[in-house]
Amino acid sequence: MPYTEMTKSSFSVPIKYEEPNPSIEGWMLPEELLWLFEQACKFKTILEVGSWKGRSTHALLSSGNLVISVDTFKGSSSELNQAHQEAKIHDIFPEFILNVGRFPNLSILRMNSVEASKLFYDLSIEMIFIDSDHEYIAFQEDLLVWYPKCKYLLCGHDLEEGGVRQVLEDSRFKYEKGLGSLWRLV
Repeated sequence: MPYTEMTKSSFSVPIKYEEPNPSIEGWMLPEELLWLFEQACKFKTILEVGSWKGRSTHALLSSGNLVISVDTFKGSSSELNQAHQEAKIHDIFPEFILNVGRFPNLSILRMNSVEASKLFYDLSIEMIFIDSDHEYIAFQEDLLVWYPKCKYLLCGHDLEEGGVRQVLEDSRFKYEKGLGSLWRLV
């Protein structure tokens, strides 16, 4: 990712963003959300792979820049008996819309990540944030299909979950650990 303004200090977060609705369920820490917001402010096009109920989406959308949310809203297959078990009972999508649907800069692709990636040209998205299925094969697929689409910043969440770290270690990509459980390619 040849973006010269990105440095190791780019994980420092000026306090400018305060989530107006802390009741949006999710697993991201406030300082992680602040970092996402700060990064999103730098880019005109942002794509999020895995939005769930919109906690991280809210931070990205608050930048005012275009955010494309890619999610089936059916939960990750590996987490349907744990963190995403409610997706077996009811549709998560209406809750996502309730939480972030008011943002005019939101575009939604309610579909599988790999299929959605086929809709974009290489280098057509400035920032991509991956926080979907964390299992090795699923995350590896996401990383490989979205990497060519990203122009500047490809980052994600849950470095220590499932196979995320192992995929990054096994791949040709160099990455940096950030705040909390964030990571980014360098």
